[in-house]
Amino acid sequence: MRYTRADCLYTAQKPWEIMPLFVIFVFGSIMLGAGAMLAPALPTHSPRIGLAAALTLAFVTAGSVFYAALFGWNTLVIDYMWFAALVGIFFTGTLSAGMFRAEAEGGTREYEGWAGPRELAFFAMVGAIFVAPILILPVPLDTDAQGFGYLALTMRESGSFTTLAPFHPEVNWLYSPAFPMLVAYLSERLNAGIHTIQFAIGAVLCLIFIWTAYDFGNELDPEMERGSRRYGVAMAFSALIGLGLFLAYMDSHFTALLGLVLALAFMTFVMRYAKEGKRADFIGAALCLGCMPLAQPDMTIVLGLGYAPFVLLVWLDGRRDWRAFLPRWLGLVIGIPLVAVLGISPWLAQIAPLLGSEIRSPFEMSLSHLLVVTVYHGGVIVI
Repeated sequence: MRYTRADCLYTAQKPWEIMPLFVIFVFGSIMLGAGAMLAPALPTHSPRIGLAAALTLAFVTAGSVFYAALFGWNTLVIDYMWFAALVGIFFTGTLSAGMFRAEAEGGTREYEGWAGPRELAFFAMVGAIFVAPILILPVPLDTDAQGFGYLALTMRESGSFTTLAPFHPEVNWLYSPAFPMLVAYLSERLNAGIHTIQFAIGAVLCLIFIWTAYDFGNELDPEMERGSRRYGVAMAFSALIGLGLFLAYMDSHFTALLGLVLALAFMTFVMRYAKEGKRADFIGAALCLGCMPLAQPDMTIVLGLGYAPFVLLVWLDGRRDWRAFLPRWLGLVIGIPLVAVLGISPWLAQIAPLLGSEIRSPFEMSLSHLLVVTVYHGGVIVI
């Protein structure tokens, strides 16, 4: 078996090499372009580009893993997933935008709320911040990137989500496959080094996360129907200056970045569904929740610890109108998690033998750890 330069996990690149910028341009254009086209179709009060981009990523990721778990790895199927997503987004988004423009001309509704020049300049600055390390460093830092890169390489060469074939087929691994799958797919399609693909995806994920934070803040703004963007700008700025996102990016915690994007998108859809009960928000929340175990197990646990008290607070707050409230609350408690589990059931069936195998944690189980997990994973903060 012969390997080209692009097959290597890490190969030194010259400063200002064009390939990292090309990968960022391709992946970023697809994600943000899809978000811009889908945003008018979402039932939000204003276009939510970051949220729509996260939803597109969740759809392609979940669909690809679903097919691969049933029928095996096939990059052509992922091509079809992207094509179907973009075509569907084009028609739904364009038709919705046309409808809103027609309503605006008739004086029934003014469709506004797109990010203005100042917001776009801010997002351009954010993009430059996360692109800069790629142009300076030859490879991602820390050992996480080496592990993710090796999983992506074995996945691309063998199509297996559970073994290190073709190099060590006797070795099983149990981890979330979404990020290695994206790396494997893009490295084959763009003929770029795996380290370059990882860095580029990480940079785009950081930008999408901050844009989704902007959308999340706008959804919280009590004056959002008047076009206010104060909460959105504050949320996006807070996500940037907190340094947690940047340090995770520099430490090559790429699966955590993917988990953060999907978790924040899930929170946005769930919050909207709890308030308005729209079916599109239900579907978006279920899709993002289903992708969480595929993205990173840690973020899945964190999200679960926060979601339980959130559902309890919704119950305590909304019991006045039982006829409208009860179906919506049951959707939060049962409907969304059930649809999410059904969506990833082929992957769960594939990894089921590993869950009951001899793989054991070196740490002893103890109830004393529960307090630490609750405190440090946000449960106390949410409550």
